Amino acid sequence: MIIIVSLIANTLAIILPLFQKNIIDAIVKSNLENGLIFIFLISGLTISIIYIIESLLLEKLFRNLKGRIQYELLTSITRQNNKIIDQRGPGAYMTGLFGNSEQISMLLKKNYFSMIIGIIVSLFALIISAKWTLTFPLLIVGSYILIFSIIKITNKIHISNFNKARELVFETNPKVLEFIENKRSISGYGNILKLENRIYKLFEERDNYFKKASYASIFGNSSIVAIKNIVLTIFFILSMFQIQKGNLELSAFIAILSYFPIVFKPIDSIQEIYSNINKFEMFYKRIEYNLLKKPKLDLPENNKIKINNCSFSYSNTEIIENLNLEITKKIGLVGLSGEGKSTILKMIFGEISPLRGYVEFGNKDVRNIHKPFIYSSIRYYSQEMEIFDEDLNFNVTLGKTGLSRNKQN
Repeated sequence: MIIIVSLIANTLAIILPLFQKNIIDAIVKSNLENGLIFIFLISGLTISIIYIIESLLLEKLFRNLKGRIQYELLTSITRQNNKIIDQRGPGAYMTGLFGNSEQISMLLKKNYFSMIIGIIVSLFALIISAKWTLTFPLLIVGSYILIFSIIKITNKIHISNFNKARELVFETNPKVLEFIENKRSISGYGNILKLENRIYKLFEERDNYFKKASYASIFGNSSIVAIKNIVLTIFFILSMFQIQKGNLELSAFIAILSYFPIVFKPIDSIQEIYSNINKFEMFYKRIEYNLLKKPKLDLPENNKIKINNCSFSYSNTEIIENLNLEITKKIGLVGLSGEGKSTILKMIFGEISPLRGYVEFGNKDVRNIHKPFIYSSIRYYSQEMEIFDEDLNFNVTLGKTGLSRNKQN
C-alpha cells in the first residue's frame, strides 16, 4: 500500500509543473481550456490527500513496530540471560526497553520507498528542465557535490557524539535510581553534596555530548538550506538574463521553480538514510542480544544434576576449582560469604558458564536447555524478596489458576 501511495504521489509531483507550464503558455496564446484547469485542480487535491494517507500508514507502521520490539525485549528477560541487567542493572535495561525501541521505530517512521522513487523522479525533473536550460541541472549537480561532503562530515560527528551520550544515559540512569532508592541512608549517613555532584557531573558530560551531536546536526541542516537558497538566487538571476535575451520561456522558468523542491528532495532523503543507517546499527547492536533467539530444544532425559569438573573465578581469583558433584539426594552447601555457593547455583541454572567444565541436567548441558524449562523443573527459592505490586493472591500464585475439582478427579 505504501509503495502504491509513493508511486502516485511522486508521479503527480513530476506532472504538476508540466501542467503549470501548459496553462501559462495557453494564457499567453489566449487559448486556455477549462479542462486543463480542472485536471490541474484535481491533481493538486489528489496529491494532498495522498500525503495524508501516507502519514497515517507510517504512523500505524511505527506503532506496530514499536510494540513488537518492546514485546520481544520484555519477553526475552524470562527466556534467556541478559547482559545489560547482569552488568548494569534493571534500570539500564528499562531505559533500553523504552528508549531504544522508540528510537529504532522512529528511524523506520519514514517512507523509504518514497525516498527511492523520489531520487528517480528528480532525475526525470533534471532531464525535463535540461530541454529548457542547462543552467538549472549544472547548478544542481554542483550543489549536490558540496552538500554530500557536508552530510558525510557532520553525520560522522553527530553519530560519534550521540553514541557517547547514549552510553552515558545507560550509566547515569541506574545511578540516579540507586540514589533515589537509598535516599534515607544518604540523608542520614552519606555525603549528600559529594554524591549529588557525582551525578551532576555525569549529567554535564552526557549533555555535553548531546550538545555536540545537536550542533553538528544543526550546522549540517543549516548549511544545506543555505546552499539551496544560494543556488535558487543564482538561478533566478541567470534566468532573468536568459528570459531577457529570449533563451528561456517564462512558463519554463516557473515550471523549473516548481521542480526545485523535487530535485533537492533526494538530498534530504540521502541525508536521512545515511544518518538513520548509522543510528539503526548503533541502536540494534544494543538490543540485538536481547531480542528473542530461537529456543534451545534439548530436553533433559531425567532429573539428575551433575557438575563435571567445573572451575570459576571472580576478578582473576579462582573460587571454584575442578568441582565434581552429582546431586542424587538432599545435600547442603556450606561456606563463608563469597566462597562460591551462589555461583554453583547459577551454574546449575545455566545463568553463568564455568571457565572449565560443564553442568548437566538430565544428561544434557544446561546451556542448551530452554531457560523456562530449567526454572520450572528445578525449584529455586532466592534469599532476595520478589514482590509484585499486586494482591496477596497474585504474589502467591504468580497469575496461575488452580485446578478445578473435576480436573483433580
